[in-house]
Amino acid sequence: MAIPKEHSEGILVKKDGLYRYHWDGGQKIDKVDSLLYWLRELVYVDDDITFEDFFKWVMDDHKLASIIFGSHLGGYLLSDWLSEWNNPDIEDKRDRETEQIDYIDVNWSVTYSSLSPEDGIEEWINVSGVGRTICEDAYGDNEWHDTNFSFSFTPLNEYKHYPFKINEEWKIYDNDIRLKSGSTADEYEDASCVFKSSKAMTVYDVVGGILYDISFYGSPKMREKTSDEVKETYERIKDGTEETVRIDNVDDFLEELRGPSKEDLKILEEEALAKACDKGIKSDEE
Repeated sequence: MAIPKEHSEGILVKKDGLYRYHWDGGQKIDKVDSLLYWLRELVYVDDDITFEDFFKWVMDDHKLASIIFGSHLGGYLLSDWLSEWNNPDIEDKRDRETEQIDYIDVNWSVTYSSLSPEDGIEEWINVSGVGRTICEDAYGDNEWHDTNFSFSFTPLNEYKHYPFKINEEWKIYDNDIRLKSGSTADEYEDASCVFKSSKAMTVYDVVGGILYDISFYGSPKMREKTSDEVKETYERIKDGTEETVRIDNVDDFLEELRGPSKEDLKILEEEALAKACDKGIKSDEE
């Protein structure tokens, strides 16, 4: 993320603090002491900023954040995460031999359905680790492949040290092309992207996206409980004690998920109405 240029406005997060760029007969730069006070401002981060450098401004104001972003947090208080945030152990517990993360990326996720365009466009903020993995189950080999990692199951202290970037790319992806392709993410991304542009993020966008992600599975205690359940399910699938269902025809599966179309429902309604009328006529004749 570039530092704001001349004539631009917004909040810049640097190692030594927060700076507000604004226009007042010329570009002015003021040092400020709160991030959450400037929710509507565009936000930028310097090249050497880590996740800790950015998110400490939120954790230091956790009471206010809990009020403003209550819905993003699912009704939980951000103070529930204070214990792990202050944990001095910042070592990521991922297997370094099969997973490597370069930085944390905050980006736009924008999708729509070409088969159901009336549903409109969905847009949200995604937070992920950008790196590479070795996974024979997913790729069919033991080579490194570029991928993104979720942090929804990871304690905050374990990724404080990663470089932090804000990605302004704004691309619309067709979910139906993605699901029907049957390809890996690398292969279907270009095919399913139907529009490319860019869109800057506000402080509200970025902070809200992070808080939604860390609370996706609830509080830290609920997150760990769910994590254990997922691991147990995975082990049962591996040893064959958990029943799974194979999907051979993606089109049929999508149709089943989507249910009858509006046109089909209208036909069914007309048929039901015709049968009701026909039954009424026969009753009158009798």
